[in-house]
Amino acid sequence: MEGLPIMIVSAMLSARTCIATDIGGHSEVITDRSSGFIVPNPKVEDLDKVLEEAYEKRRRWRSMGQ
Repeated sequence: MEGLPIMIVSAMLSARTCIATDIGGHSEVITDRSSGFIVPNPKVEDLDKVLEEAYEKRRRWRSMGQ
């Protein structure tokens, strides 16, 4: 189990917007609603809400990733 998955770092270095739960070190590198999206709790309902919001803001993904 990783505290900060290398995949998040790799995605961010490739200017990709990340969606992650608020566990481990995710919030240390992802600024919620600015450089990515943080799901506050690892629950289906919370993930659903954040995925909906992320989809609604899909036109900003490129700028968020950069």
